[in-house]
Amino acid sequence: TILMLVLITMTALCICLKKLNKYAIASGIILLALLMSDSLSAFIFGYSQNYVIHKENQALLEEYRQDIDNGGEHILKQKYLPNVIHKYTMPYDDPYHMYWFKIAKKLPTDTVIIYE
Repeated sequence: TILMLVLITMTALCICLKKLNKYAIASGIILLALLMSDSLSAFIFGYSQNYVIHKENQALLEEYRQDIDNGGEHILKQKYLPNVIHKYTMPYDDPYHMYWFKIAKKLPTDTVIIYE
């Protein structure tokens, strides 16, 4: 939210004060980029940590599908996301999302999902 405030302020300043020369505008843009770089890098790093686990969970889901096709148990093992700040609501967060996760992934309704 602070970054958005800075962005809006810089935009308003540039629009209202058209007298600024190109060096003042360029320095303002560079300052804004520097202010945003820390937040943006944390955002990218957080989601990239979780992306690895999402891919592993998808592989576990595919293994589970093959296993139940061969008469295996209806127990799906999944992993918790390591970065809790940079994630969406996960099935382990809410029974509502668990219900729709099973439907979206076309899982049997009696599937037990264990998060480790």
